Amino acid sequence: MHGLLPILEQALGFKQVLPERKLRNMEEFLERFLNVEAVILDGTERPVQRPKDSEKQ
Repeated sequence: MHGLLPILEQALGFKQVLPERKLRNMEEFLERFLNVEAVILDGTERPVQRPKDSEKQ
């Protein structure tokens, strides 16, 4: 992953589509992404509580 990250950053950075995680408000978002027509939110990294007992899990 670490070897491919620079290639990914170069490709996505050129199109200005790198994930931005430190935006504080909508105005900052609109400033950063002037020509964006659609936004996709990814919620797959949400923590899930799972039972510690292997049989229940």
